[in-house]
Amino acid sequence: MSEHPEAAIYRHQGMGQQAGLGAAPALVIIDFVVGFTDPAHFGGGNIGPAIEQTVALLAFARRQGWPVAHTRVVYA
Repeated sequence: MSEHPEAAIYRHQGMGQQAGLGAAPALVIIDFVVGFTDPAHFGGGNIGPAIEQTVALLAFARRQGWPVAHTRVVYA
């Protein structure tokens, strides 16, 4: 398989490298709303594996006492 055409640019910019946790880690969970998680909604239902992995990550973050933020989408 050939490399993505922009992979060298990303490497040059330092992306794709381990960054570590820093001095004050936090967890932000984005887009786990019904529109993305429910197959009955357009575009939804295809992130089951991501949700499963995030459950464990969220539990870990809470045990560590990290701040946790969830995004929220509200429709009128």
